[in-house]
This record gives sequence, C-alpha cells and structure tokens, in this order.
Amino acid sequence: MLRLRPHHLIDIIRNIGQERPIIPHPYGHAQHIVTRSLLEGQEHELLLTVGADDLCKPCIHLHADELCDDVLPQLDYRVAKQEYNDKLDRRLLAYLGLKENSVIQLKDFIALCDQDPDKLAVLSTHPKEDKNSRKAGLEKGLMILRRNIS
Repeated sequence: MLRLRPHHLIDIIRNIGQERPIIPHPYGHAQHIVTRSLLEGQEHELLLTVGADDLCKPCIHLHADELCDDVLPQLDYRVAKQEYNDKLDRRLLAYLGLKENSVIQLKDFIALCDQDPDKLAVLSTHPKEDKNSRKAGLEKGLMILRRNIS
C-alpha cells in the first residue's frame, strides 16, 4: 500500500498526462519511483494522508519530525510548502468526499477524479500554473492510468 498526499497523486497524474520525464528530482524525493510503480500497475491500494508520505520520505527537505522546510518558490512572498500543502490536501479530500487516512483503490480514486476534471483542476492548480494545462494533463493522465490498471 502506498501512503500518498492527494495533491501528490494528482500531480503525478498531471505529469503522466503532460508526458513529463520520469527521472529523479534533485531534492531526492521518490516521485519518479511512485510514478513508475503506478504506471506499471504495482500499487493499486492507497492510503491518503495529510503530511509526509512515501513520496516525501527521501526528500532533503523532510526532517525527522516529518515536517518539510521548503517554501513555494513561485510566489513573491514566502509560504511554507508544509502549510500550503496541508491546506490543499484537506480541500482535495473534502472535495473528493474522503477523510484523512482513507484507504482507496487507485481505480476508485481515478473514478472520483473523473467526476469533474474542471473543478479538480481549479482546486489543484498551483500558484502561477496554467489551469487549462493542468486540466489537459489530468484528463490525459487519468486516461493513461485507467488503461494501465484495467
């Protein structure tokens, strides 16, 4: 079972749809490993969390207390990623009708995301990211994952 923040899973789906390279990140987090695992159908059961997850664990910004010390670089003022992402994940869980630490199958998460990709794109678009680009990536990524897990 993978332990993931909802926004990490949605970002991965968007990245798949935008055909971004699946390569290690300089921060050392495990996004490339989790992405490959999902694409290869290795992981179908997910525990959705608010806080450090399996993607975060090897990141250079994650401390022993499981808090992230990074900030959002795309903003003109300093905002801690921890605070921003915790709020984002709570909004996403509420929108999807899920509670923190819900266990869900990947196919069921995909079905929830398919209900209203427009709304999901609005909720999950990061500062200075193009909403239409996110939506297109989400839709294509959902299609690819749906095909891979059927």
